Order: sequence, then structure tokens, then C-alpha cells
Amino acid sequence: MASIGELMSHFRKIESDNVENIAPLTEDKELRNSLVAWKSVSITWKDAGAQCDSTSEVEQWNWLWSQVSYDQHQFGVVAGLLTQDIGSVLERLKGLRVIYPDGSINSFARQFLQAQIMAKLKRKSPGRPKKTES
Repeated sequence: MASIGELMSHFRKIESDNVENIAPLTEDKELRNSLVAWKSVSITWKDAGAQCDSTSEVEQWNWLWSQVSYDQHQFGVVAGLLTQDIGSVLERLKGLRVIYPDGSINSFARQFLQAQIMAKLKRKSPGRPKKTES
């Protein structure tokens, strides 16, 4: 049997084994926006002391998600999703294991987003252009 904390630690440790899971983020703006939005959703654990007796990683992952509740509508609004798309986008994020049931996101996904943001910020340097010497 494993606790919520033990399983969360396990899934964070094996992130590097599944780094390819962030590949869909490279081409899907909706997923990227939803990933950012996930960090602002309020999460409530149903029973923080619960124990999982499954040995399958897939079952453990699904069990973790069954232990939380959150407002899907709030998530959808923050992510800028249409109401009918909220459920499927959440399932993709969960299935790719780029979001965690505690409201955090995969560290590689976070690094990817940060790199994208920094690249865009560098392209748009504020102020007047520098004079070139002739």
C-alpha cells in the first residue's frame, strides 16, 4: 500500500523516463494555455490519509486523481476553453502526466513553457532601437 505522498513522489521521480510526454505541447497552444491554467485551480483532497493498494502505475495514477476534487468550470474559464472542450483537455493533460492532482505541473513541461516565454520576451525588446554607427 502507498500513501498519496509516496505516489506523488514516485511519479515526480519518473518524469524523466517520460519526457516525450511533453511533445504535444510543442504544437498545441490550447494544451499550453491549459497547462498554465492548471496551476491556478483550487484542489481539495478527499481523504489525505488514504492508501492505494494497486500495484499498476496506471491504476495508481488514476487512483491519485480519484482522491481530489476541483472546479472544472473554473479551470476551463482560466484556460480559455469552450465548455464542451474542458473535459477532453483535462483528460489529455492527465493522460500525458503533465499535470498533477496537487495543482502542480510536470517539471519538464514547466521548463518548456519557461523557455518559450523567455524566447518571446527576448524577441520583443522594449524601448527604442539602438542607433547604429555609420
